[in-house]
Amino acid sequence: MQSGEANLYFEGTYLGKTYIDLSSAGDTLSLSLGKDNGVTVSRKLAKEFSSKKLFGSNRTETRQYEISIRNTKKIPVNIIVQDQFPISTNKEINVEDEKAPDAQIEKENGIVIWNLELPSAMEKKLQISYTVKYPKDRKIIFEQ
Repeated sequence: MQSGEANLYFEGTYLGKTYIDLSSAGDTLSLSLGKDNGVTVSRKLAKEFSSKKLFGSNRTETRQYEISIRNTKKIPVNIIVQDQFPISTNKEINVEDEKAPDAQIEKENGIVIWNLELPSAMEKKLQISYTVKYPKDRKIIFEQ
């Protein structure tokens, strides 16, 4: 076998050309084919479960998001969904009450991971929520 240029096709559609370097390949060859239009993902702030409160010299903000994954393909898909809890490096700012049902949570970096098998034409909704406590004279930006 030799390294060389290859044409990429996915579900009968030409995606383009790539170069396959077999000198660095093992027994498995991984290729990224880009975004799959057959799977849609959205993330929305659930306003009815989000709040701002003022207690003495501290503010408390609770955020809950709903992540919706829809499989519009005719076959089931395995998908890994990742999100992240905010991480504070300031002792005056605390992130607590972290919840992500059915997810694996990496405590050291706040990464939240769901491993899903989504049947054809199905939608799955995931929730992630947390509370941030901080001094009322501070400005915290939650979204970029």
